[in-house]
Amino acid sequence: MSASCQSSHLNAHCFFLLIFVQLFLPFARPVSFDITRFHTTTNNIAYEGDAHPSLGNLELNIVEYVCRVGWATYTEPIRIWDSSTLSLADFTTHFSFTINTRNVSNYGNGFAFFLAPVDYQIPPNSAGGYLGLLNSSTGAGTSRTQIITVEFDSYSNGDWDPPTEHVGINNNSLASAVYVPWNAGSNSGKLANAWITYNATTKNLSVFWTYDENPVFMGNSSLSYVIDLMKTLPQWIKIGFSAGTGQLTEYNTIKSWKFTSNLETKQPKPSKKKSTRTYVIVLVLVCAVVLLLGLLTVWFLLQKGCIKGCLRQKNGTHLDGGGIPIRFGYQQLYEATNGFAEDKRLGRGGSAHVYKGKLDDYSIVAVKRIFAESESFFINELNVISRLKHENLVRLIGWCHEQSQLLLVYEYMPNGSLESHLHGEKPTLPWHVRYKIAIGLASALQYLHEGEEQCVLHRDIKSDNVLLDLDFTTKLCDFGVSKLVDRGERTQTTMVVGTPGYLAPEYMQEQRARKETDMYSFGIVALEICCGRKPRNGALVRVVWQLYLGGIVVEAADARLENFDANEMRCLLTVGLWCTNPNHSERPTAEQVLNVLQNESPLPDLPPNMYPPPLPPLEIDTVGSEILDGSR
Repeated sequence: MSASCQSSHLNAHCFFLLIFVQLFLPFARPVSFDITRFHTTTNNIAYEGDAHPSLGNLELNIVEYVCRVGWATYTEPIRIWDSSTLSLADFTTHFSFTINTRNVSNYGNGFAFFLAPVDYQIPPNSAGGYLGLLNSSTGAGTSRTQIITVEFDSYSNGDWDPPTEHVGINNNSLASAVYVPWNAGSNSGKLANAWITYNATTKNLSVFWTYDENPVFMGNSSLSYVIDLMKTLPQWIKIGFSAGTGQLTEYNTIKSWKFTSNLETKQPKPSKKKSTRTYVIVLVLVCAVVLLLGLLTVWFLLQKGCIKGCLRQKNGTHLDGGGIPIRFGYQQLYEATNGFAEDKRLGRGGSAHVYKGKLDDYSIVAVKRIFAESESFFINELNVISRLKHENLVRLIGWCHEQSQLLLVYEYMPNGSLESHLHGEKPTLPWHVRYKIAIGLASALQYLHEGEEQCVLHRDIKSDNVLLDLDFTTKLCDFGVSKLVDRGERTQTTMVVGTPGYLAPEYMQEQRARKETDMYSFGIVALEICCGRKPRNGALVRVVWQLYLGGIVVEAADARLENFDANEMRCLLTVGLWCTNPNHSERPTAEQVLNVLQNESPLPDLPPNMYPPPLPPLEIDTVGSEILDGSR
């Protein structure tokens, strides 16, 4: 709730700031900046996608993942030409950079400096050779994709590139209008300097570059292209750097960046009388609108009951039990995690990294740093988890959305994930702890499915999303792909998300999420807890089911368990099979599971034809080998 309140304030402030800038500051000034070191606090630089400051440099890529995009842009609009005077800007930009190919023969894809409309955003599906600037539908250039790029292209894409690595100037296209050969591999790790200049008189866009070891301009280290930017770009543009990786990766690092432009707009000055009268009228109107919107905002916040959340201190760190999530400042979380240092990283996933942090009051937290292209996960997780409160759900402490950073702050779980204990290097969990974890997970699902006004479908139940606090209490986490469903709605058609091995078969076929989808995933985790094996290729269910048919299901128990309660083991294994029934309508609810695990209901007797057609009987001497095929 506080997120929406803060967002409303921010949007209103930006809106009125824009009005005042446009009304009272009509005269454009030349733009000039010189950045020698990049930090999270560097003025007027926005980082998007994988781009981030590191050790004073601008890193455009994260090489641990493939098919990624990184953007860094100057946040102030640049006026490239003036319609009132038909004047065109001269500009020069100078930047130093390195490309590190990591001593491999195959690398890619390079980076580009670009000029684009102010509202231009990272296009979807623009990783790899698209360098984060165009995609298959815009690559040939359209009237809507006004963009000029200077690319340092380290991989030749046969569909549009020349047959060599190159430096090129691209006019609203993937294909370079002019280019010269260049090799990133032979210059890997070497510091380069590049200058890009535009002469408004000759309409000449020129590029020069040298390397520190040989700083003299050479004939093959420059190129130029005649282009009228007044006919190609809108008056106001954004400038920045973009990089993309495909299946191949490399480090693209900007060390420094300088830009100057000489355009000055000279508009005729209105008469003093007319100016004064106009400004008074405008000022009165703006004040009236501000006052009206302010009153409406206060009324809305009071109606929604979120005044308290909006007035919480932005840099507050008091971690009392629950309540409205705190809005943190980015700098505070940056310092808490030592600049998101590698030694603070607790885990990584396809949409985020998680770091351990210490706040100003010495509270230990987990900071989830979500990738820019996964903003929908950030919004969804914040929207869902902020309305939930249960002892078996991880508690959201706060959030941050500044400088294009998407951060969620959670309570820290000192014992990590269930997955790390079952399959990692952490000590083996004793049986009584495992059984307690299973009950806690079932309790969390009962609350999600039945405990609130809307049903919450988690959609990614797995052992890696089951965290453990100091007392090994279950804490279900990661609500980035969860869905809110009205009580009367049994299913919801959606794109398949989740983790292979934990997905219900009908979910993958029908793409319809339901409570029973979560219960199937719970069943897999239950079997994983008992057997200590990863659920790969259906082998885990198959082996346990055949042991169940043979009347020896307890033989599936994790061999690392020194002792356990055989009745509890039989119970949890049977419940796990019950939940993985191929017929979703025959699966139990979370409440039914809890009743069985807590001995409040009898153990179900599963029909032998639950898995049609019946699987062949399993010889007892093959049990160990087949279970071991699924590695820990």
